[in-house]
Amino acid sequence: MVKLHFAMKTSFPDSYKIVLTMICIVISISIIMKRTKSTARRITANLPEDLLDEALETTGQGITETLIQGLQLVRRSRAYDKGMALKGRLNLDLNLETLRERTPR
Repeated sequence: MVKLHFAMKTSFPDSYKIVLTMICIVISISIIMKRTKSTARRITANLPEDLLDEALETTGQGITETLIQGLQLVRRSRAYDKGMALKGRLNLDLNLETLRERTPR
């Protein structure tokens, strides 16, 4: 975070102090945004209008948020497929009652 320090020989009115505070806040926010934007990418995509409209209506959010949700679903689907590929390859001897810490009836 950038901190501005300067010595004032004269006192400023409160309105100047508020403006200086707002400038410092804007500078801090812009620095934070620059740091976090490095993980995001701006893209241009040609999407079918009806598909996009339906997705926006379903999520009730904006385009960016809707696309993020869709990408997260793709990630989850891939993880699910990887897990299902292991089906039958792992021998697990688990007692569900013990795992759930239940007493047998």
